[in-house]
Amino acid sequence: MLCLLSAPAAQASWLAPVGISDAGEHIGTPHVVLDSAGNATAVWDRWNGTDTVVESAYRPAGEGWQAAVNLSGAREAGDEAPSGAYSAQSARVAVDGHGDTTVIWERYAGTNKILIQSIYRPAGGSWQAPEEIGEVKTMMAPEPWIAVDAAGNATAVWKGSEVIWSAYRPAEGSWQAPAEVSGGDSYTPQAAVDAQGDATAVWMHQAGPDWVVQGAYKPAGGSWEAPTVLSDPGEAGGNPQIALDAGGDAMVVWRGQIEGHDVARAAYKPVDGGWESPTSVPTEGEAVQWPLVALDAAGNAIVVWSGSTNEVGGYGIAKASFRPAGGSWEAPVELSEDGGNAFPSDLVFDASGNAAVVWQRFDGAYNLLQASYRPAEGGWEAPTDLSEEGKDAMDAVVVLGAPGDATAADGDATAVWISEECLDAQCDEASDTIQAAGYDVYEAPSEGLEVPPTAVAGAPVEISVPSQDMWAPLLDFGDGTAVASPSATHTYDEPGEYTVTFASTSVLGYRTSGQRTIAVGPEGGSGGGDPTSPAQTAAQPAPSAAVNPASLGSAAAACAKAQSDRSRALRQLRLTQETLRRGDSYVARRKLRRRSARQSAALRRAAGRVAAACGI
Repeated sequence: MLCLLSAPAAQASWLAPVGISDAGEHIGTPHVVLDSAGNATAVWDRWNGTDTVVESAYRPAGEGWQAAVNLSGAREAGDEAPSGAYSAQSARVAVDGHGDTTVIWERYAGTNKILIQSIYRPAGGSWQAPEEIGEVKTMMAPEPWIAVDAAGNATAVWKGSEVIWSAYRPAEGSWQAPAEVSGGDSYTPQAAVDAQGDATAVWMHQAGPDWVVQGAYKPAGGSWEAPTVLSDPGEAGGNPQIALDAGGDAMVVWRGQIEGHDVARAAYKPVDGGWESPTSVPTEGEAVQWPLVALDAAGNAIVVWSGSTNEVGGYGIAKASFRPAGGSWEAPVELSEDGGNAFPSDLVFDASGNAAVVWQRFDGAYNLLQASYRPAEGGWEAPTDLSEEGKDAMDAVVVLGAPGDATAADGDATAVWISEECLDAQCDEASDTIQAAGYDVYEAPSEGLEVPPTAVAGAPVEISVPSQDMWAPLLDFGDGTAVASPSATHTYDEPGEYTVTFASTSVLGYRTSGQRTIAVGPEGGSGGGDPTSPAQTAAQPAPSAAVNPASLGSAAAACAKAQSDRSRALRQLRLTQETLRRGDSYVARRKLRRRSARQSAALRRAAGRVAAACGI
């Protein structure tokens, strides 16, 4: 399955969804990762009519999603084992700084026996055979979780017999024997690993009549330390969510209950210190559900949740609060509209400080998937519907960043989710598929395609297009020749009218194309020729010569001035684009992109003035 969309993005926006899986009666929650080269990998589980299997789809940078593959294996032909005897589910995926990918899942292995399995794919390679890394002697869901550091060291955690377990795999090594991390009555584990390889796990633990939030720390190359209680005495806490910044500072957020009131609670741990006392995110007076947390590289934090007043006729609204690094929580911002319950599904930051959140919202007929994007140093954009009309959407996840300091998809987001279509009026039967959509921060390169309106046969002309977020560029000059480049100097041999065509894809695999027409006059002639080329009539001096407009007639002076203005605008644009190619920081590149867009518009206006003043 190769999914490429042709609709270009004229400005930063979410793009149309595409299907990336086969249909099935049941599909489990997908997950997705992005590597620094811009390649995306999604995983999910799907009932194939006989067993539930773990599948994965891959999107190379600049291309469409490839056909899904089965990771957990299939039964042999003629195997008469009962349905579900080989079922695998609850897949999670992680990627390291090299682009190596690891997936983990749970697999049914008989009565009261579940295996924890893992599979590995080196960057640019193929999936290796699955291997067993742990065993659970219970039928309760193990809830496996996987995290890797930039070097490729992997840490897996899961629940077995109500105890949190963990296994470790050094980079380019093998999985080691699992070890206990918690005591009994522990559930919903998560883990995160920093750039140094230090791991932190969190979970909820039943201590007497109350639920508390616990965490444990494992230094790189060491063993798990004793668990620490993160929540305050007397507060009920559950379903903790963990995030790390680039330096290894950690934040955990959970749904707490203090004196009967629901709150979003957050605990912070600097990389060189212990857990600080938890604080409440500003959600006073609300019933809080589904809190999620994300940290950017600098330590800025965002928490999102569904907040409701519990009043008759009220709805859960997706809200967000921002906390600058070292600062305090800011007043909440409402992301979703009233009139339907909204529940956040996923929240992410990237290294540059851009953020994205996706949520599920019921509109009275269908569960919609909506999203909002928050550019670095900006506010939340208006919500966008990602899912298709007439279909339910659920269990969405989104990825924005990649391991390392830079990524080819800088600022671009990818969301995946389950799309469900009812097959009868009561929806007793339904068809599920996995869909994906991207958020493109760049305008279509073809919008800036610069082609002079006229030229002279035998004289070179400059043709260019902004080169940001460009994959597989192709410039077709319309005379039977083309070049795989965003810019070129080209010479037409024969006079005539030619259509210059540009085509490329973005890192998300979306196609963009544009056309401009150029009129090429005969060599040494003036009709249809480019008045800026060396081959001009005596009444029209070449622009390379120092021309004083005052020495010309009024019409010729106006033409010469317009040509000079256009040349200056072109030089300014090229200087900005060259500086942009060398830009170091995201902020600098963003400013340069805006300047480039303004200068492109100025160049088009200058070219129009040349056409008017010179009678072209």
